[in-house]
Amino acid sequence: MAEDSPYKTFADVVDAYAGKDTQISIGGFGPIGSAANIASHLVFESAGIKQNWVSFDASSETVTNVLGGHVEIGAGNPNAVLEFVAAGRLRVLGILSAERSASLPDVPTFAELGYNANTNWANVRGIFGPKDMPADIQQKIADGMFEAMQKPEFQAFQTAAGIKGLTVGPAEYAAFVENVVEVARVGLEAVGISQ
Repeated sequence: MAEDSPYKTFADVVDAYAGKDTQISIGGFGPIGSAANIASHLVFESAGIKQNWVSFDASSETVTNVLGGHVEIGAGNPNAVLEFVAAGRLRVLGILSAERSASLPDVPTFAELGYNANTNWANVRGIFGPKDMPADIQQKIADGMFEAMQKPEFQAFQTAAGIKGLTVGPAEYAAFVENVVEVARVGLEAVGISQ
């Protein structure tokens, strides 16, 4: 949200829009059904707020349109807004995660704010291979990734990008992806993309 917005907290947004027919304009990277759209739907639905999704072709366009006052709120990953937050031009109202972001430690999670948005939603990044890849090869690849993730260069990248890598093995990762797919299915049904 732009720093000069009349809404200073998520509670202010809820007071203005919850339970009303008025929709808040929310912009983000991707069309209805995209990762950002599903995430915003999870949050705003939990607060009883109707949204008008405005899709953009890039996160940078979201930031530009929030700063320009064309949408009231932007939804996206921390890396797109960190420099604008540091410059005092944007304000992050909440994080859709089970825990606070290391790159935005003062920003509460929506659960801390009292909203029951499903924090199992995530942008999934991982390495995939053929379904019949032997388990020992899968584990060797995973071990190599875990080792690379400990390198200072990767740690610096994670901090700068506002992300946190998962260090789960092949079986746990498969279960994680299945869970995210289920959250996506529910989210897609909620925004009218699938039945």
